[in-house]
Amino acid sequence: MRTTCSKALVWLGLVVPALGGAACSHSPVAPGPTTPDLTGTWAGSASDTSGFGDFVWRLQQGSGGAVSGVVEITDRGVSITGRGTISGTVTPSGMQFTLVVPSGGFDAPYDNCSSTVTGDATLATGSLTATYSGTSTCGGKIYSGQVTLRRL
Repeated sequence: MRTTCSKALVWLGLVVPALGGAACSHSPVAPGPTTPDLTGTWAGSASDTSGFGDFVWRLQQGSGGAVSGVVEITDRGVSITGRGTISGTVTPSGMQFTLVVPSGGFDAPYDNCSSTVTGDATLATGSLTATYSGTSTCGGKIYSGQVTLRRL
């Protein structure tokens, strides 16, 4: 609870004790925003300028809102899977993230490719909806990315 007192009570550094705090008011302080716990497995579909695919995120949330984990991305057009990492920060409404599939993380013949995307996800009841953009060493810029994931 926060207590505020009228400045009239303070005169030359002296508080008038006769008022007994009558000019003070007590008002509740709203708690700060809480961050959701995103720990667990999330799966869903995505689309961006490189095509359509399926994402699986296995997230672990640490202290201070830090989140990290592993990801699998399956490209439906060429039936290959990429494996990488995700890291980010949980916010009251979702998370900001960076997803990296390093060279060697994609199935052959794309095993020399790597991709990095960054994005923002919004949490709704049991789902994360995100937008993202980034680059691929084999495909160039990735943009207009959208993914919807459900907690498994």
